[in-house]
Amino acid sequence: MLIVEDERAVALALKDVLHQLGYDAFAIADSAEDALACALKRRPDIVIMDIGIKGPMDGVAAAQMLETRFGVPVVYLTGHDESAAIGHARTTEDYGYLLKPVKSAELRSALEVALTKHDLSDRLRVSEERFRHAFDNSPVGMTINLQSGRGLRINAAMCDMLGYSENDVIEAGVAELRRGDFDCLIGFGGGSPIDTAN
Repeated sequence: MLIVEDERAVALALKDVLHQLGYDAFAIADSAEDALACALKRRPDIVIMDIGIKGPMDGVAAAQMLETRFGVPVVYLTGHDESAAIGHARTTEDYGYLLKPVKSAELRSALEVALTKHDLSDRLRVSEERFRHAFDNSPVGMTINLQSGRGLRINAAMCDMLGYSENDVIEAGVAELRRGDFDCLIGFGGGSPIDTAN
């Protein structure tokens, strides 16, 4: 766990609470640059980020950087219940917000929710990647359709069957291209498979 907080006394108190809760708060950073350096040395599982930190980048910019480089969840810490600050923070992945001073029970709850949400997001991403790979590389021609019947996604096997490029099919819509071109189209999403048998 990485703490990014430019008030040293607050950071040390937070680190102490985290250790009491059983978390390994391995480093304290006081700027975006310092946070990146700490994350490069040891990738954190989660970051507690003060929105107002020293340096040219605020906590939101630092969170975006850590999210992009390391895919790490960030729980924001702020001294004020400011809707503008929270709105600004929502430009990043939203894993939680804590107001200073942080209560031990609230801290544990926020961290556990953030870690669980991040884990579920990772699992969903892996599942989507596997589906995309299977769909794209399937020898069976398939398309994922909107309810309207317009092609949303089409694989290479289907493009070969139709004799059109993916862009052509998506632009024209599967319904326009399917008549007489092939015997069967498997469509997922928005209803039952499309029957094109003549």
